Amino acid sequence: MSRWKKVLLGIAALIAVITVVGNLGGSKHNSSKESSSVKTKPIPEGYVKLPSTAFKTKEQVTDEFNQVGLTAKFNVEDLSNLADANDQIVYKDNCGKINDQENEKYFDSDEYGDNYGLYAKKGSTLYVGYADHDTYPKGSKNQSSSVSTPSSSSEATSNKGISKSEFDSLLGEYDHLGDEVKKLNGKIDSMSDVEKQNAAIDIMQLQNTVTAKQVDMIDDLSLSQQTQLSNKSIDIMQEYNTLTAKLKEDK
Repeated sequence: MSRWKKVLLGIAALIAVITVVGNLGGSKHNSSKESSSVKTKPIPEGYVKLPSTAFKTKEQVTDEFNQVGLTAKFNVEDLSNLADANDQIVYKDNCGKINDQENEKYFDSDEYGDNYGLYAKKGSTLYVGYADHDTYPKGSKNQSSSVSTPSSSSEATSNKGISKSEFDSLLGEYDHLGDEVKKLNGKIDSMSDVEKQNAAIDIMQLQNTVTAKQVDMIDDLSLSQQTQLSNKSIDIMQEYNTLTAKLKEDK
């Protein structure tokens, strides 16, 4: 199995919600006490949410920033930590995560509910680091042996990918899963233990659907499709990490 397939399947395994279900079942949070007092604020006027940038091309980041009224200014950065943390190649001209900057602001879920996250004022310019060469995670062999770059990979050039309708359907499943985890993040503090367990079961079923569909199609994905799924998987993993952290605090 090629490295990118291992990455996709590995990420899918990581975002499985078995541990989340366990944490939900053991929660001792008194939701009935807080449910009546929870009030969320609207995001202050003029702020827009920052798009994710990790593992995306400069062109993708530029387009997504433009859509929300932001400007990306790119600078070369050593992204070996990103490659190591995700056990994934950061290809040349792909970007890393946005580093802390003065013109970004984090709004947390306790105050802002489902709209939590990193924001910046519309019209702001943010610096985004990118790789000027293929960056490999520690432990991987030289790119000339076990892993091929997009430009030289016969798999990338010969595989045109699944049809647009099939891929859009798969992306839709990913988006639905991510949205449901994000919603759960925003309301977990006001849910009863029974509601939490039911929500976890629903998410697990969605996760199983996504994984099954991905496994069926994984051999036929193009490089571009692989990259898009990897990006979405990383976004979902971040939502799961937030949820897990909340549940640990809740114990």
